[in-house]
Amino acid sequence: MKKYNFSAKSIEDLSALLKNVFEDFKGKTVAISLWISEKDNDEVEYKIKRYMDENFCEITSIKEIAEKFSYHPDTITRKFKKKFGITPYKYLLQLKMEYAMHLLNEGYLLKQVAYEVGYRSINHFSTIFKRYREIKNGK
Repeated sequence: MKKYNFSAKSIEDLSALLKNVFEDFKGKTVAISLWISEKDNDEVEYKIKRYMDENFCEITSIKEIAEKFSYHPDTITRKFKKKFGITPYKYLLQLKMEYAMHLLNEGYLLKQVAYEVGYRSINHFSTIFKRYREIKNGK
């Protein structure tokens, strides 16, 4: 499985980059997550979101993010929720679970998916994944 991290300043650049990605994955389903900004934004909330978007599989806690950005976890949570309307924990969980669903749909084994999205315990992953799907499906 390949992961691509890139930025483009124009539609032409983005088009060329995406063409290369799709060439690598001919005949397979491709999931793409885009972070688009209308301007370069230096606010810490955007930096944290970008970091989470690019590293969600490796991130294990909000404390880890807080240490990276030299903030207290409560401060990160408050700022992120105010800016995006969701806590960083819920956002991280959403990224992981949506990617997990994609991998399961691609035929990966549960054990592989759990490990890929950062869980070391299959049982813990299964519990979280099941709860997430129930909430998402309105049960």
